[in-house]
Amino acid sequence: MHNLKQISDETLLNETQKLVHQEREILSLVLHHLREIEKRRLYSK
Repeated sequence: MHNLKQISDETLLNETQKLVHQEREILSLVLHHLREIEKRRLYSK
């Protein structure tokens, strides 16, 4: 990770936008996995 105090405003904004996008993709994957776990009733094992 960068030292955030050292990067430009533009870089900070761009990297934040990229991270938010990545977070949304990861959250979607986690939710799909959890849905499949529920369908298979793996939580009861």
